[in-house]
Amino acid sequence: MWLEELAHEYYQTRKEHYASVPEERASSHILFATNPGDDRTEVRKRAQEVLAQLRDGADFVSLVQQHSDDPSSAARGGALKEYSSLGD
Repeated sequence: MWLEELAHEYYQTRKEHYASVPEERASSHILFATNPGDDRTEVRKRAQEVLAQLRDGADFVSLVQQHSDDPSSAARGGALKEYSSLGD
């Protein structure tokens, strides 16, 4: 949660650098987690295989459920919290 608060503070102190018309944004992801210092070779290979499946037309939600290391967003088909470009 601290990262969200830090991002909000960063935005609040630099509003003039951003759009003044609010936009609603939605994003989704498939998270491939690693620990600091770990060799990422296998994780990168796994992510590239999933990306290739997506490019070939595979169903994103199915791949999220099979591969994401983020159980919270995986339960929502990879969806993250929607947000406004003005941070409100």
